[in-house]
Amino acid sequence: MTDVTAPTGEISIKNDMWASLLNTLTIDLFFKETQTVEIAADDDSYGMVGHSDDDAAKVAYLIDDGDTAFTVDELEGMRFTEYTGPFSIEPDQRLVVYARITDHADNVTYISSDGLVLDATLPAVTGVDDGGTYYATRAVDVDDENLATVTLDGAPVTGGFELEGNVDRSYTIVATDRAGNVTEVTVTMKPVEDLAGQIEGLTSDTVGPDDRETVEAVKDAAEENLGDATDEERAELEDLIERCDELLSEIDAAEAAVAAEAKAARLAGTGDTLPVMAVCSHLAIGVLAIVGGELLRRGCRF
Repeated sequence: MTDVTAPTGEISIKNDMWASLLNTLTIDLFFKETQTVEIAADDDSYGMVGHSDDDAAKVAYLIDDGDTAFTVDELEGMRFTEYTGPFSIEPDQRLVVYARITDHADNVTYISSDGLVLDATLPAVTGVDDGGTYYATRAVDVDDENLATVTLDGAPVTGGFELEGNVDRSYTIVATDRAGNVTEVTVTMKPVEDLAGQIEGLTSDTVGPDDRETVEAVKDAAEENLGDATDEERAELEDLIERCDELLSEIDAAEAAVAAEAKAARLAGTGDTLPVMAVCSHLAIGVLAIVGGELLRRGCRF
């Protein structure tokens, strides 16, 4: 009896199954973890007299990273890999799984999955750092190839957005992509006057070298917050930077004075030893003169 019936089969990935060759692909399946691919084959030849396991349908597969569905004619010229059991597909990639099932009479069936995206990359939130403290308005952006939603304190936002500055509050940004990867960023916003308060009480009369680290930290924070600041915030920050520069100049002057005093003390200490050295030198010359005179008196030459 001639076998003219093509075998059948099925591709399974998690809860999705495909049993035919798709004419069009939709990229609508997203996973954030490694997935297992299983391919099953069924052939009605098993019921024929004399059919054995050696005649079982053979299965092979092909992984393609394109977005266009292949036709039977295109697949017939491609290289497939023998299927020996379930195999894994790893993030981060886009792909389609094709299967070729061939029975003992060389009847062939092709089947394919839909487009799959395996994405283990978290959405990237730029403009602020998780746990950061800021004093002026910040521009924030979220980047992800498969971005689904972004919320600011629970309310949906789109595109780039700003966090109002110079206020006392916190913000929470949650970005989720279509594969289920989630990035959550929480930042604290403070008034500029809180930053200025860190050097409150420091004047040209009270500031000293021990205050340098604090003043420099305040200046650095003020400069770092200038980028997206409003005009009003920028004015406050620039005034604070100018004040820090004045305090740092006072610290520089104080340190220079201390260094000058130390140098003067060293020079004074070195000068105290000069008379002693001079006396020793005169004594040595006197001794040589006496010895020389005594030798001449005795008629010795040298």
